[in-house]
Amino acid sequence: MDGSGLCGVTLFFLFQNIALTYTLASNASVLISVSRFLQRFSRGTFENEQFHAGFFIGFAVSIFGLR
Repeated sequence: MDGSGLCGVTLFFLFQNIALTYTLASNASVLISVSRFLQRFSRGTFENEQFHAGFFIGFAVSIFGLR
């Protein structure tokens, strides 16, 4: 088992909780959902992955679900 996975998850939630002390929960939820999209989109762009419509539909549903 690799320790970087444990540290990555721990740091993600630590920084998320710290950020919630400085901003509203609605702002944090938008940032979190967009960061997942950008992470997947950038990985797919650099690896020449083909995106299907479901990828973009899922992103739109997650953004509109926040409103």
